[in-house]
This record gives sequence, structure tokens and C-alpha cells, in this order.
Amino acid sequence: GDIALTGRLLIVPVKIDDNFSTLELIDETGNKSALAGGAKRGGYWASQTLPDGDGEGLTLLIGEGVATALSACQATEHPGVAALSAGNLSAVTGKMRQRYPHGRLVVLADLGTGEKDACEAARDFGALVALPNFGNNRPEDAKDFDDMYRLLGVDAVRCAIEAARTADAEAQPTERTSANAQPAD
Repeated sequence: GDIALTGRLLIVPVKIDDNFSTLELIDETGNKSALAGGAKRGGYWASQTLPDGDGEGLTLLIGEGVATALSACQATEHPGVAALSAGNLSAVTGKMRQRYPHGRLVVLADLGTGEKDACEAARDFGALVALPNFGNNRPEDAKDFDDMYRLLGVDAVRCAIEAARTADAEAQPTERTSANAQPAD
């Protein structure tokens, strides 16, 4: 785009089917860019080398962004991947379901616009969905598991992920975005 990246850069290698596809560049203000000519659709960034096998005994976390994936992985010690956008959650969840047919996949929703995409991805591919829970005092700009990690700590993130449910068990996304949103029982 026309926005110049400034300051320190996070360089995120993007893989599709374990093959390098492109790099996403994220500056310290959150602006993003990718190398021209590289594909991102269905691409992901992994927090660690993904395990072999069919997923038996595996819990894999799938988030929108790198910071969300890292915070969730640190809180749970499960491996994770970042889809790099809400619109890519379905493609990445589908690829991970194909790779790990017996795995427990947990899609990490961002509150607001990302909820619908996360719930659809979970529903379409037999995954669970987890929503961040900020309690009654959610700051207006707090929306993802990285925000939750910074504001409420590792234990709150772990509890919210452990409370993951099927997408059908979650309330409609527009009902879950208020400051009073609580996890489903």
C-alpha cells in the first residue's frame, strides 16, 4: 500500500503446506506489508515446528495474528499458528484439519469483526472456538488474546482457551462484543 513501514520490523515467514510462500512485515505501530508476488491465502506462520502425525493427542491453536498466537501458546504450551488475517482463518483451519484429522483445533477469535470468521472456521472444520473474556471492564480497544494477556495475564488467557466451545454453543458474535461479555457455560 501507500503506508511506509517505520521503526523496528517483525519479519514473519509465511508457509503454505510447509513451503515458504512470502514474508509479512509488521512495523512497531502494527502496519503490515508483504513481499510482492508471494501468496498469503491459506498461508500461516507457526509458533514452532509443527508436529508430525495425524493430530492424535494434539491441541493446535489457530489465531488471526502473530501476537495472539504467541500469547496463547505461552499461556497454554500448545503449538499455534497465525492465519495473518480474519479472512484467512477458514483456509488455514481447513488446511490444519486436513493435516491433523484427529487433532483438537481451537480457533482464537478476536472480538468484533473477527468473531464471525472464527466461528465459521470452527464450525466448518470441526474445531472449537475460544473468545477472550475481559470481564466487565474491557477497554474499548481490547479485542484479542494478546490484549487479554497484557491486561489480565497468562492465567486468564489459559482459562479462556480451556473454556473453548463449539461454534454453535457460542452466542451470536454481535452479542459477545460488549464490555459485559462472559464465556458461555
